[in-house]
Amino acid sequence: MENKDDSNYINLSDFKLIPVTQIYNELNQGKEIYFLNENNEPVKVKSIEKIPYNGKIYGVDVENDIVLVRRGSENATAFWSGNSEGYSQDTFDLKVLGGSLELDHIIDPTQFKAYYNFSNTTHNTAYWGSPAAVRDLVGGTIATALQYGNLSQNDSKVAKVVADTGNDEPYWRFNFTIIETASTIDWIFVNISGRGNGTGGGETETAYVLNSSAAQYVSMGALLQSAVGIEFVSKNFTGSTEISNIINTSTKALVVYIEGVNYDTNDELAIDYAEVIVAYSLDQRAPYWYDASTNNTNPLPGANVSHNINWTDDVDLDYAILEINSTGTNCNTAANMSDLIISGAVAWSNISWATDQRCEGKMISWKQYANDSSNNWNVTSAQTYTVQNVNPTASFGTNQVNNSNSTSSSVFFELSCTDNLLVNKTQLWTNFTGTWHANQTNSTPVDGVTWNVSVAGIADGNYIWAAWCNDTLNNQDYENTNRTLKVDATGPSLSSANSNTTSVATSSYFCLNVTASDSLSTINQVFAQITNTTATANYTMSEDGTTCDGTASDGIYGVEITSTATGIVNYTKVFANDSLNNIGTLDFSDISITVTSSNTAPQVQIVGNDTMTNLASSGPNEGPTPTYVMINFTAYDAEGFTDLNMSSARINFTLSGESPRYNSCTSSSNYSTNYANFTCNVTVYWFDGAGTWSINATISDAGSTLGKNDTANFYIGALDAFAIAPTAMTWGSITAGLTDQNASNNPITLNNTGNVNKNISVNATNLRGQIDSAFALWAGNFSVSAESACRAQNMTDHSFVNITSATLPKGNFTINNGTTGQEKITICLNLAGSELIAQSHSTANEGAWTIKIVLAALSTRLTRRKKKKAKDSRLVDALGLIMDELKEEYLLDKKELTEIIVSKLKTRYKINKKEVIDMIKSAEEVAIPSAIFSKELGALESIVKYMKENLSMNYKEISERLERNERTIWTAYKKASEKTKSLFEIKEVEINIPIEVFKNSKLTVLESAIIYLKEKGFKYSEISRLLNRDQRNIRTACIRAINKKK
Repeated sequence: MENKDDSNYINLSDFKLIPVTQIYNELNQGKEIYFLNENNEPVKVKSIEKIPYNGKIYGVDVENDIVLVRRGSENATAFWSGNSEGYSQDTFDLKVLGGSLELDHIIDPTQFKAYYNFSNTTHNTAYWGSPAAVRDLVGGTIATALQYGNLSQNDSKVAKVVADTGNDEPYWRFNFTIIETASTIDWIFVNISGRGNGTGGGETETAYVLNSSAAQYVSMGALLQSAVGIEFVSKNFTGSTEISNIINTSTKALVVYIEGVNYDTNDELAIDYAEVIVAYSLDQRAPYWYDASTNNTNPLPGANVSHNINWTDDVDLDYAILEINSTGTNCNTAANMSDLIISGAVAWSNISWATDQRCEGKMISWKQYANDSSNNWNVTSAQTYTVQNVNPTASFGTNQVNNSNSTSSSVFFELSCTDNLLVNKTQLWTNFTGTWHANQTNSTPVDGVTWNVSVAGIADGNYIWAAWCNDTLNNQDYENTNRTLKVDATGPSLSSANSNTTSVATSSYFCLNVTASDSLSTINQVFAQITNTTATANYTMSEDGTTCDGTASDGIYGVEITSTATGIVNYTKVFANDSLNNIGTLDFSDISITVTSSNTAPQVQIVGNDTMTNLASSGPNEGPTPTYVMINFTAYDAEGFTDLNMSSARINFTLSGESPRYNSCTSSSNYSTNYANFTCNVTVYWFDGAGTWSINATISDAGSTLGKNDTANFYIGALDAFAIAPTAMTWGSITAGLTDQNASNNPITLNNTGNVNKNISVNATNLRGQIDSAFALWAGNFSVSAESACRAQNMTDHSFVNITSATLPKGNFTINNGTTGQEKITICLNLAGSELIAQSHSTANEGAWTIKIVLAALSTRLTRRKKKKAKDSRLVDALGLIMDELKEEYLLDKKELTEIIVSKLKTRYKINKKEVIDMIKSAEEVAIPSAIFSKELGALESIVKYMKENLSMNYKEISERLERNERTIWTAYKKASEKTKSLFEIKEVEINIPIEVFKNSKLTVLESAIIYLKEKGFKYSEISRLLNRDQRNIRTACIRAINKKK
């Protein structure tokens, strides 16, 4: 473009709206472009090459963009460039060309106007008549078509009306329809171009605008009176009142009227064109929006979601549209998805949309569009929410029910899956192979339809299984709870069939056993098949601990069968079924039991104890010399002495709290067919306690039937005795002021060689100098202790001091462990006086030190007991004589018999009730020495054998003491007798276990013993040694017992 001086350009800064591109487009089409100048005058634009920068260039929002006015030959047309995107700032397109600034837009930001122009002849008519009446005149002649010319401006052609012969006055009337409301119009410019051609003189031509409100015409001015040419008459109407007056409120018509006056015939009233320009306030502001929200930010598929926008507008809202944008069918609606009519300056647009099931898990983007009454549009920014994923539902069918059992390795399952969309896979999950995994998969499931699947080859076991499924979006679900299944197609396992005997007398019973187990199901029934020469019978075996099956729940089943007739009975087979009726069978080599005629138990009739009288007065021999007691007894057997088992003759001595003493006996003579004499030699030790010992003589016959006599007893007296070494204590060189000097030959060892527990007392004297006796090692400067420490317990000159840290219990001191029957004390010189002189010191002047043992009770009690020794002895003898007679009744009516005994003994022996009760309790107490336990025998077998043979107790007594079934006791003794024939010989006892410990039927006797010793503080290694069991088994049994007790 060429550079031109500013004088060649019209100043555009005050013009209203000027788009350069639009001007070029219009000019290129040969159209006329008009603008209003600063005087509100239209200016025709001929050409624009560039627009210089003049210091008054402004930018405005795009909403208030540029409007051009173009005049056409017929209807007025309004042009504008608008944008409904909101109040965003436009950007100038600037180019620097040769020092000038080329602009794409030059806009006055103070104007918000739009313009339109028209010259509409529609419904306009030419009349002849008087203009006096402001109305559509009636009469006159309407011009013919030839009298109308082209109303294009400045084309030298006019439309004219000619006065008629009646000299009626001609006029033109134009009706313009104003589409804008009066309140939005800034001004209306009316422009008339025409002329009048009168011949008689005095003619005038005047243009009017109708004031509809006042019903009168407002003059605009006179036209040119000439035969040629035209003249413009115009008027600009401003102000709301003036504008509203010239627009008909109902028809929206603006009426322009041109009248000729004083016209003669053939005078002409010509019109070139009539033009109305309307300037109005253009509403280009799009609606505002805010408060975007939904009633659900995470809806389920199928949920109805309300999409809410608060719209506002400066004029009037019109319409709102919801747009949904997502992916996939039925989740994407580009536009007009849903719409809503809105109105007013403020309105909530709440448009609902039901989320499709196929939108599951998808993010939904949505917008709202809205326009106002001026059709200005705006759209919200994209808003989002996410539709929830919905897991499918995995379900069980009827089979298998929870906790079901199957006796087949092939199992049938039912499961199904439902989903709001589409199911994808259904799986059966199991742990049949040891790991939790999908065992079977259905890749083509049908929603809600049960899937039937069979799994074969399942091994016996307890299992869990579950239903799983997913949908096409991989949402998945397990059934809420796993179900359990037990497959057990195998019968109980049977083993170790045996009989407790192979020979039995008629009317006696024998016991058949078998071991049965089932790892999965409970055992229902176990049958032993018995045959003889005439018949076969099945006997039900039990495991309840009430027969010869052992203890309850140990897996050993048993049945007691009474032999009714002599002959051979064969134990041939065992059957068992479990709770699922699986059958197990054990077929073994026949076990034969020979039934013979009935047998009577032998009797022990006479027991002689003459050699024990010395023990009652003086007690046993002083240790370490044992005392040998000789016992003779006579046995009777109705089947003859040849039926006696001579090697089974036993004798034992028992006293509560003491280790029993026993031995086997030898046959000395037989006589009178049925009798046999036996001699028994029993060793009694110096530490066996004082008291009345029971004598139990027993013997069995060839059928293992036991006979006994436990009515005899004897008394062992108390023996106070001890030995000491060394008897002289020496010290090395002692210097004046010496402290804490132990004797060089410490300690002094005291051995209890009697059977009474003792305390130790020391009577000390001063050790005076052998040259000058005025100087001494004073008794008070010596201390005596059971520990190797000085300054323990100080001595007192010529007085016995009890050494509280030392005791001397009875026991086998030959073990020499410092505790059993033994004590060691040390003597320490705490201080040698600083005044001492060099010389030897000894007890020669004041006498030797004395060490004595005393009872662990008060000395006054000792004296009293000695006075009553004879009575006590007689009392014990008396109790021993009546004990057997009272035993059964005492257990049945303890209170009554106790009162009788107390009453009689109080009168005869002058003792109180408590002493009598203590004696009775002592007679009833039984303890089990730890030494009886061996690896060869079971714990129960050892205890029963000891109580039966060593304590001479019968099955009933043992059963009551152990609280075990009498048949169990019988079986245990039978097994023990077969394993070892000899009587238990107890030489040393480390610990006695009270019989009450074994009464807990929930525990085995071994577990009871372990718990007792553990509670006493013994280590597993010590318990293992005491009970002759592997330490690992001890620990396992202890843990098992603790769990049972919980």
